[in-house]
Amino acid sequence: MRSLRAWVASIGVVAACGDAADTRSAPGTNDGSAGGDASVDVFVPPTVAEFGLDRRPINTSCVAPARPPSTSPAKLERVYQGVALEQTMMMAQPPGDPSRWFVSSRTGTMVSFPATEPPARPTVVADLGALAGRPVETAIEGGFLGFAFLHLTNGERMPPLGRSLVDDAGVNVIDEWIRGVRCP
Repeated sequence: MRSLRAWVASIGVVAACGDAADTRSAPGTNDGSAGGDASVDVFVPPTVAEFGLDRRPINTSCVAPARPPSTSPAKLERVYQGVALEQTMMMAQPPGDPSRWFVSSRTGTMVSFPATEPPARPTVVADLGALAGRPVETAIEGGFLGFAFLHLTNGERMPPLGRSLVDDAGVNVIDEWIRGVRCP
């Protein structure tokens, strides 16, 4: 029993000689002192900033409207569900001609079909990969993303301001600017 008391007393003396404050440096810092292990994680309590918000302010003037009823008559309906279209990027009709649709796909093809009673397989009217002699690059944001109808054939008055060509590197290069253009 006497040895147990001596052992407990020695633990108490050793504990009393220790420092309760943690003097180790935070990871990645070196204060130049010999003590402490810079690789040991140390809890650092959050500090109160001189600026910012402690809590979200109350805003009674910006209130979201009520949720619309779930029985709303609005719905999405697929049109031309029997037409095989893949990776569609854009669908448009020529100005003044609602009888046909033109659809571009990301892979570089453009197809066309009649607005009424379209076939299951639309007619391919352009293939950019075949025209360029190599596949269209579809990675990231690449591909045949859209098209526009030439305004000289759709009744618009503005002629083209420039002509462009695509070089072997695939870079769009302005080839020539038309000068002296006047718009009536």
